Amino acid sequence: AGTVQVAGSLTKVNSVTLILSALDNSWTVGTYINAGILQVGSGPANPDGSIPDLPIVNNGTLLFNSSGTFTNNAEISGTGSLNKRGEYGVLTITASNSFTGNINTGTGTPGEAGGIILLKNSYGFGNTNKTANIVRGELQLDGNIRIPNVIAFATSANADATDWAIGHVAIRNIGGDNIVDGPITLTSGGGSSEFVSDAGTLTLNGDVTA
Repeated sequence: AGTVQVAGSLTKVNSVTLILSALDNSWTVGTYINAGILQVGSGPANPDGSIPDLPIVNNGTLLFNSSGTFTNNAEISGTGSLNKRGEYGVLTITASNSFTGNINTGTGTPGEAGGIILLKNSYGFGNTNKTANIVRGELQLDGNIRIPNVIAFATSANADATDWAIGHVAIRNIGGDNIVDGPITLTSGGGSSEFVSDAGTLTLNGDVTA
């Protein structure tokens, strides 16, 4: 879509994918995804796309798909999923969110990397039973957070992978003493699961299952 600038809210009502590729989209109330996919960015090779930092009610799929950077400071609620694509892009989550859908980075297909999700809030992924699928992507933790045990992880990402330009690791501690309480399943699709602590401490309290 071209630039979207409205005085009220943006509401997506059907199953057709809406792609926001402009860098200056703006509206004033909030974002409502009633069905289908709302995609921010036109693809992993492009540093484009924008969405106002306003509350999002997502009952479909919210997909960040570009090499650009985005920050979520306002709450994401609803029943939908949160997806991240684009090997160079970073999605920073500082808000306490309440959406109930799963989190997905990348895919099991070579070349379909997921970039980075930087989590700075213990409840950035919510506090209900769900799975965070970290495949061909990287979850970075910062700020002394504790991810609750209702969040299960399925991981497949390692720095030695050769099918994307940047080899991401599954979980990377970049600052602070951070805790993952939920279970972790080592799955396939993006290589072995690698866990790294560059600073501070990373504590995995849940069962780790091959």
